[in-house]
Amino acid sequence: MGAKIRSPQPDLGSAILTFMGASRLEKNIRFDSSRQSEVRSTNLHRDRRRAQCKI
Repeated sequence: MGAKIRSPQPDLGSAILTFMGASRLEKNIRFDSSRQSEVRSTNLHRDRRRAQCKI
């Protein structure tokens, strides 16, 4: 009886872990995309500054 109760636990734990891992991966992807857009905007600002210096 004890083994029967204990056997489903690892499956549940791994399912929770995989779900947490998936959500964390999603957050990382969102963070990466936002950081890329930030880098893009800073590059634009730098180009504008360079253009102003040339003028």
